Amino acid sequence: MNFFTQISSRGYLKSFLSVGAIQGGFMALNYLTQILLANHLSVKAYGELTYYLSLINFFVVVVLLGQNGYLPKEIIRLASKGNYVLVRTVMNRGLRNILLMWVLCTVVGFFVVYSELWDVSGQVAGGLAAIVLFLTLGTYRQAIQRAFGQVQISQLPEKVLFAALYLSFLSVTVLGFDCEFTVVELVLLVAVLYLTVQIIGYLLMKKFPVKIPKGLHSVNTDRKPAAPVFFYLMSVIDILDSYLDFYLLEYFAGYESLAVYSISKRVSLLIFTVIYTSNYVLGPEVSKLYFTGQINELQKRVRKAVLLNMALATVFGFLLIVFRTPLLQLFGQHYAAETGFWVFVLLLAAQWVNVTLGAPSQILAATGFEKSVLYVFVVAVIFQLSTGWWFIGNWGITGMALLFLINSLYWNGALQIIMVKKTGVKLLF
Repeated sequence: MNFFTQISSRGYLKSFLSVGAIQGGFMALNYLTQILLANHLSVKAYGELTYYLSLINFFVVVVLLGQNGYLPKEIIRLASKGNYVLVRTVMNRGLRNILLMWVLCTVVGFFVVYSELWDVSGQVAGGLAAIVLFLTLGTYRQAIQRAFGQVQISQLPEKVLFAALYLSFLSVTVLGFDCEFTVVELVLLVAVLYLTVQIIGYLLMKKFPVKIPKGLHSVNTDRKPAAPVFFYLMSVIDILDSYLDFYLLEYFAGYESLAVYSISKRVSLLIFTVIYTSNYVLGPEVSKLYFTGQINELQKRVRKAVLLNMALATVFGFLLIVFRTPLLQLFGQHYAAETGFWVFVLLLAAQWVNVTLGAPSQILAATGFEKSVLYVFVVAVIFQLSTGWWFIGNWGITGMALLFLINSLYWNGALQIIMVKKTGVKLLF
């Protein structure tokens, strides 16, 4: 099969459902794990663990240097022109750079810890550094596999396998033997499990080797290759925007408020599974269609994807509102009692906006306009930083949820306007 053979709508739906099933399985296992932890840790300890895990996601993005977004697009662009030697060069150079970046961040991080500029133990810092390395290597592997069509199997180690091992170990030790874990022990446990699944992930990739396709015909798109720096800055600002609400709440309200807010956001993120799955499948297809000049087919594919996202988000949103109380009670009566109705609804509305209008960021990044995405995200971060204290000071976690919704409306709307102008592709009409 030619590398750029058009995938039918049925093929896209099949990929969407398979990736969605993997992501759905991960979400189910992860939620069961969080329910177990929330019920067996103190509110402060659970908030502290949530804070550390959000830092991991941020530093993974910092160390990746934008390779997770840059590699699939650049591999596809170079392969479409027959530059197979450069494909290997790009992959090897990217791996070298992220390893050097991890070493640099680790050295700086331990200096900050041992200089007592950050109040965290050396064990936690070491565990966090190890997790960042393992997740970075896994995400790098996934980026290569996505470019070569291994969309489904690329996610299995980090999603299904890790979540299953984590839940199984905690279930046996906590429920079976009534063990109690500290935050430090949980961080070290996560590090060991991520090391295990990364080894398995690379063994799987060798079993299903990626092969550079031959016989491709170049299509001149009059586009210069994008500099990785913009993918890097975009991904850093994006992850900062995603977790800035956690950092603001930890600073202005403390771990307890962060814990309550994080539970509501975690439940509302059930909707976000839709756009995550859609973008994971759609991203490589956008690059293939755009760089081979199939703009009309790209428009059709985007329109169908958006309609599917909107329908699923609406159904999931309705169900989450109906079953709000029993879902929150799974994490403990404290979280259900402390979570106001409007906190939940505002966070749910923000996720609905992200799902139904969230395709432009992926489309712009996959077609070489990541610089525009970067500018929009920078404004979003500045807006949250400059107003977060006021929203939290006046309305607590409800104010943070409102700010999150306002920010989601801004950047999704702005990116949609830019996408139409830059690519000519429209979401629906």
